[in-house]
Order: sequence, then structure tokens, then C-alpha cells
Amino acid sequence: FERLEVGVANRRFSSPQLRRHVCTLSDALHERASQACDFGGKWVFFEPYELKQLGAGLAPLGLALLGFKPLERLKPYHSLRPPVFLEPSEARQGSTCAVQALAAAMGRTRKVAICTFSRGATLRLVALLPQQRQLDAHTGSVHLPDGFHMVHLPWADEVRSPALPPPLDIGDFSAGQLGAARALVQGLALRCDVDGGRSAGDGGGSGDDKPVAPLAHVTTIANPAAHRYFAIMQAVVLGSADVELTVDGTLPDNEWLGSHSDM
Repeated sequence: FERLEVGVANRRFSSPQLRRHVCTLSDALHERASQACDFGGKWVFFEPYELKQLGAGLAPLGLALLGFKPLERLKPYHSLRPPVFLEPSEARQGSTCAVQALAAAMGRTRKVAICTFSRGATLRLVALLPQQRQLDAHTGSVHLPDGFHMVHLPWADEVRSPALPPPLDIGDFSAGQLGAARALVQGLALRCDVDGGRSAGDGGGSGDDKPVAPLAHVTTIANPAAHRYFAIMQAVVLGSADVELTVDGTLPDNEWLGSHSDM
């Protein structure tokens, strides 16, 4: 298929409302094409308008509550896509108080709400994970608002249980293999100074380098994008043409890796 552009007043433009898809072999419009599904060995054809109305009567538009489940039943692998946050609006009076009371009750009983979420022909099962309001200890402002994280749940046929080989036990490895693995992990440990840049002894350098202990937690590594942003902001405020150099401690040290290629 190729896109057909429409020209008006000697100007060619493309608009989502005026876009047409035509088959270059038969000149047939894509809107006239039918879709079919195999039901019991027989092909059943659907017109485009029938597909749009296919899920219209399955559930009401928006959210519809089905019930509540224990929080422990919701697993990380149940999320099909990044969750969205739902926050109350006083466009309908009393919504904020209702959401606060519901979120507090669900948090106290450790429950999640299971709902249907419909947008026309699209119907999904979702879980509403409550979030209660948290205030900043210093300013008193709202740090986290009341609301729900909407997690898109899979259908039964979307859950896969692949046949995986049994996990290896530590007894399946020899002492030499375990020692080599420990040496490799310790040698590749990311090491940085207190400012977030690479240290002179990064990655287990030569014995002449000053020994530096590996990081205790990955959050102590400086964010290079944030450092670059604030360095430019500082230069603009001070009217300086020199921008502080940003050292990205998250990138691999190719020079060190090249010198230890025999590992």
C-alpha cells in the first residue's frame, strides 16, 4: 500500500482526515478491505464498521469495578506496559474525598482493585494499585498525591509458561570455576570517586594505582545528563564561556578492557 496525498489550491499536504491507502496493484481502497478470522475451520469476514462495534457492548466505557484481590496476588510480570497514574479531579464534586477514603481503605487492608478498562472496541483488565498522599517533611507540600496506579493485566492466553531447564546448583561448579567467576566480577566492578567520576584505579588497575573500594550502591554514581544540564545552567548564570567537563562514569573503560582482554 502507498499513501495518497491530496492537493488543494496548488498545495500538496497530508492530513490524518484526508489520508487514503490504496493498493498499487488493484487501485482498491484500504477502507474497503475486509478482515477475517478462522472459526472452526471456516473463515468469517468482518467489515471495518463491524470491527469498530465488536467490543462496544462488552463493558461500559471507562473503568468498571469487578472486585478486590490481595496485593500479594499482583506480580511484577503481570504488567503488560508502563502503568499510568489516575488522580481525582474536582470537576465532579467529592471525587478527591472518595479517592482518599478508598485508597486509605485499600492500603490498610492491602488490596488492589480489579477493573475493566474500555475505550470503544478495546477492552482490558486492569489493576488499581492505591497510592496515599505523602507530604514533604520540610515544606509541607504534597510530595505524592492520592490516586491509583493503573496496571494493565494480561488475559489468560497471554501468560506464557515456557519449559526452562532446571537451575544449576552451586555444587555443579568446581572450585576453580567459582574462583574465576568471582575474580571476573570483582575485576569488572564499577569504581568511582566521591564526585561520580572514574577513579585512577578503576576496574582493578595496576598495583601502582591507589586502591579504591567498589561502590556500595549504584545510586551513588553521578547522573551524567543531570551533571551536564546543571553545568550549562551554571555557565549561563555566571556568564562564563567555559562549561565544566562532564565525566560519564557509567560508560565502559575501553582502554582498561583492551589491556585486560585476556581475562
